[in-house]
This record gives sequence, C-alpha cells and structure tokens, in this order.
Amino acid sequence: QYYLFLFLLIQIFHFFFIFFLVFIMSVVNNKKCKEGLSYLYGLNRTIVDLRKAFECFEEGVSNSSPTCCVFLGKIKKEQKNEIEAKELGIKAIELGLKTHASNGDEISLLALGFLFWWGYGVPVDDYEAIRCFQAAEKFNNPIAVNCIGYSYFHGKGVAQNYSESMRFYLRASSEYDLPHSHFNIAIMYELGLGAPVDYKKSFQLFAKAANQNDSDAQNSLGGLYERGRGVDQDYSQAIYWYQKSAEQNNPSAQVSLGIIYWMGYGVPVDFKISGEWMMRSALQNNATAQYNIGLMYFSGLGVTRDVSIAIEWFIKSSTNGDCEAKRKLSYIYRKDPDNGSSDSEKCIYWLKKASADHDDVQSQYELGLIYFSGSFDIVDKEEAKKWFFACVQSHE
Repeated sequence: QYYLFLFLLIQIFHFFFIFFLVFIMSVVNNKKCKEGLSYLYGLNRTIVDLRKAFECFEEGVSNSSPTCCVFLGKIKKEQKNEIEAKELGIKAIELGLKTHASNGDEISLLALGFLFWWGYGVPVDDYEAIRCFQAAEKFNNPIAVNCIGYSYFHGKGVAQNYSESMRFYLRASSEYDLPHSHFNIAIMYELGLGAPVDYKKSFQLFAKAANQNDSDAQNSLGGLYERGRGVDQDYSQAIYWYQKSAEQNNPSAQVSLGIIYWMGYGVPVDFKISGEWMMRSALQNNATAQYNIGLMYFSGLGVTRDVSIAIEWFIKSSTNGDCEAKRKLSYIYRKDPDNGSSDSEKCIYWLKKASADHDDVQSQYELGLIYFSGSFDIVDKEEAKKWFFACVQSHE
C-alpha cells in the first residue's frame, strides 16, 4: 500500500508539473505573440516594425505557439508566399488553436478568424470568421474591431454596409489609435464610401498612419502627393513616402517608385533604378511589376532586348491575375517580332484566357476579328458573332 500510494503521488505530481509547464509555455507564447502583434499593427503606440514582428512570431513558432503560426503566416501571405502561409495555418490547427479559441482565449479567437477567412487548416467560412472577431472584440481587442469593419466593408459574413464599416474603423482609430484603421478610413474618404469624398481628410489620415510607419499608408500618401489630391502636387514628397514604404518591402510602393523613375516624375528617367525597384516587387509576385519587367525586356528598356525572357515574365504576371499580360502574350504570338512567325493556338489561348478571367472587352473584340477576317486562315462567322456579342454584353 505504501508503494501504491507513492506511485499515485508521483503520478499526480507529474500531471500537475506537466500542466504547469504547459500553462507557463502558453503564457510565454501568448506574451510573445502579443509583442509581435504590437509591432505588426502598431498597438499601444508602438511604431510598426515588420522585421521585429517577424522575429517575435518566428520565435513563438519555434516554441509551438499556434497563434504565432497564424500571424507569421499572415506576413508570409502578404509577401505572396501562399504555400508556407498555408502550412503554418495547418500547423496552428494541429497545435490546438481551435481548443484555445473555444476556451475563450482572445488571441486564439482572433487568429482563428483569420484562418476562416483564408481557408488554411479549416474551410473558408466568413460567417465563422466574424463570429470569432466578435468574440475577440468583447475583450476590446482593437485588431478584432478593425476586422469587423473590414467585414462590413467587403460584405464578408455580413451584409455589405459602408456606414457600419466606418463606425468600426472610427472606433479602432479613435479609441486605440490603430494605424491601419486610420488607413482604412482614409481609403473610404478617398473613394467616397460611407462618407462624401474628402481628399483633405484622406490626406490627414494617410499622413497619421504613415508617421506610425504603416507601409500601406506611406504608399498611399505618396500617391496623393504624386497626383496632387488633398495636397499640392510634390514629386519629392511622393518619392520620399514611396521610398519609406518600398524599403519596408511593400510591393505596391516598389512599383510606384519604379514608375516614378520610368516616367521621370521629378527625377531624370532612369530605367536601371526603375528596373531594380520593379524586380524587388516582381520577386514578391506582384503582377504589375512582373508585367513591367516583361515590358522592359520586350522593349529593351534598361536591359538587352530579349523576347523569350519577356514572355517568361508576362506568363508569371498572367498567372498572378494581370489582364494586360495576357493581351501582350496574344500580341507576341500573333506575330513574333523577332522572326515574323506566328502561333495561332497560343494567340487565341491567351485572348480566351483574358476573356474568361477578366471578361475583357478588348480580347473578346480581337477574337471576333480573328474569326471574322480569317487572320490565321480561320474563317468562322458563327464564332466571330459569338465573340462580338460577348464584347457588346461585357461593354454594357
């Protein structure tokens, strides 16, 4: 009996010891995740710092934190690294994220909401996502408040309602000084959604978020300076803010900066610098940058002209959803500018792809012309009629 009692005592001690270790690890991991979120979103007046956020989440992932898996995946997703982002989402579910969320853990609820948006480790379910965000919002979580505003803006899990979207964004902005909420409100003022168009207010809010190091706001602020909306046109300020954002690896800002040097807005035309910024963005799978790199090789701008390399970049751009790239590929295959040959099958393929993916009027019209005029010795008046009719319907 003495040995039995001793054995049971050891087992009980072992159970509580393991429970205590798991609890301590959970607290440490949650703390690390909250620190990462502060850097990622600029919480509690922290300056946004993606590098520090990445480091926090990476450390949490190494310690098997499911929430850190999700938010490291969020960064990778925004960098267009979908495969690793999905793997991290699945890992978060395997590490028990759903259990933590069902136990009412604020950060786990927030993380699970994102996974329902993306469909990583769980089915895509916008309704479940907003339920998670609403549960996290009860803890006065500013990111959850912003996500609810986003849901109303895009009609994800709720009926689209710009007024409700604005209400939640304003709350996250005024109560928590959340940089990305300033950015979201600025977008609404710029587009006149949920409020009248007001470029001055848009400028003020972009500037507020930009000064908190929000890279999207810095890029947008650069755009207002470039176009002279809500502020006097000033290319030097546009370049300053584009560069601030681009140096944070914002692919859209890198494209914007590339175009500045391509067009010579406020600086001498410099295709070399333009190409460097475009390439940095293209390597993050930005479709516009990939298309522009293709154009550079196609036209020999800052590089030796090489149509085969141009085609590779146009295909990458097309894969990432750029309609212009599909049109350009059809043009190349209609008449290869290097040897005067053509490839009817590839030309028609890319025009049909542009029509199917984008309902593109120009591609539908070009297809109608091909079948009507017999450009490739193919005359098919019924097929031509079908594409001209599709063109008219798309135009309407």
